[in-house]
Amino acid sequence: MKRIIIVSLLLILSRIVLFADDKKTKIYINSSAVCDSSLRSDANSKLVYWQENLANKLQDIYNCAIINTQHEVYTALEGMRREQLRGVNNDDAVTQLASNLDCTYMIHLQINVAGGTAILTAYCIDYKTTKALSRAFLTTSFSSISLANYDKVNKDLIEGLKTTEICPFKGEVKVKVTSSKKDQNRDEYLASCNNGDWYYRKITKVDNFSESDWTINKRGLRSAEGNVNFNINEESLTDETNPCYEYAPNKFKQRTFYEKITSYSSLQGLSKESESGGIKVDDARVELTFFENGTYSIRVKAASTRGVKKTLRDIKVDGVPQNDAKRPASSTNKIDAGIGEIFGPFTGNAQDRTLSQRDTFTRINPANGEEETLTFEFNLTRN
Repeated sequence: MKRIIIVSLLLILSRIVLFADDKKTKIYINSSAVCDSSLRSDANSKLVYWQENLANKLQDIYNCAIINTQHEVYTALEGMRREQLRGVNNDDAVTQLASNLDCTYMIHLQINVAGGTAILTAYCIDYKTTKALSRAFLTTSFSSISLANYDKVNKDLIEGLKTTEICPFKGEVKVKVTSSKKDQNRDEYLASCNNGDWYYRKITKVDNFSESDWTINKRGLRSAEGNVNFNINEESLTDETNPCYEYAPNKFKQRTFYEKITSYSSLQGLSKESESGGIKVDDARVELTFFENGTYSIRVKAASTRGVKKTLRDIKVDGVPQNDAKRPASSTNKIDAGIGEIFGPFTGNAQDRTLSQRDTFTRINPANGEEETLTFEFNLTRN
């Protein structure tokens, strides 16, 4: 009968793993003993105590986590077996137990005994990727294993988890980016043509400004939502007087050219090209990376909805040719905005309760030469 319960448990668990809710953090602690059969009962008793001791310490640090131990599962299975022998229908209890075993992280404890010496080993893995996250061990006499030994291994194991976001940080991240460029050039020189000397003159001006306010709400390890308000205004002017404009081979004539181009656009809201569970969600991410030296960085990624950028042209041409004057007075183009910034490093680790920073800095964008001012602020907390 006990075998029937275990088989049912595994079948239900296989379905739950496929449709697991990644918003819940679950830790499962199991163990094993490698020793002579005469010591197995004693070793297993020590492991049960170690499991529960570690579970209590983890719960103090990770309030968000549902923590289960191998001993608790075996005890629950034994209780279910006895109920089924009495004819009690406990399918709901089996389903709940299977759900609890659908862990995010698995911790394995092992006691290896050889010649009276015991090696206590503990390691934690990401259950879905099987990536090892932390490992700790200690060597002592098997007959004198104490609470201090368990505490030492537990402390080292938990210390190694400071670079892993076990409980997700949640909260708001704000980034404001203003970009501007003002430039003016004047070019003058003497030009000779048509048996005379004349002055060439050209003035160019650029006045660009854009502003984007991003508000991203980190809701879990991977999920985020938010909004953006984006505005852009660009203006360029060219005023040219060319007394020696070559309109045909060795033929020159004065030409004046004036062009003012103004572009503007306004966008609001994030695009929804990403999917989660078949539902369209905001294209936004906030990723925390924790380093072994006790620092962390935060990466903010988001994309706006697509909008329209309108361009107006005011052109005046005197002289030859006149083709430039035939350009369209206005045009529209599709436009969107994005952000992909990494801030840090800052002092902190994944076991802190709060991560909070605010700063402003300026830089020159190498792509367009515009001066950018970035202000970011975030206050993230975890359970």
